[in-house]
Amino acid sequence: MLNAEIQSLELMARDLNYHKETLDTHQAQMSSEIVQIKSVTKELQSKSMEYKLIYKKLNQEVEGKVDFDSVVDTTTPVYRQLFNAFTEEQAIDDVLYELVEALGKNVITVESFLTKVQQLSRQQFMLRATVLKCRKRAGLPIV
Repeated sequence: MLNAEIQSLELMARDLNYHKETLDTHQAQMSSEIVQIKSVTKELQSKSMEYKLIYKKLNQEVEGKVDFDSVVDTTTPVYRQLFNAFTEEQAIDDVLYELVEALGKNVITVESFLTKVQQLSRQQFMLRATVLKCRKRAGLPIV
């Protein structure tokens, strides 16, 4: 009977040691994660402060007058060229739509409509080619 109790206690001691090692491992992992979280938190706080300062500076400089062209800026000349060509091409789409509407309402003549559409279509073709070249040069997927 005494041997059975000793064996039971030894088994319990081994089980407790095993679980202690597991707990120590989890505790070490959690400590590592806490260090990482603190590091990320400090970085986020730093970025937040930086953005708040930039926002405050922009508000002081702008005073309600925003130059939207300067807000949207690109990192490289090829991206700037891509952005400009794409926006111009999209604007031509809008103009072509309005020309069709004007023709439908008999606001413009067929001759002036065709002349303007031909001119804009050439320009749009060149802009689309520019967009494709820029996307290729920038390593962006061609759509």
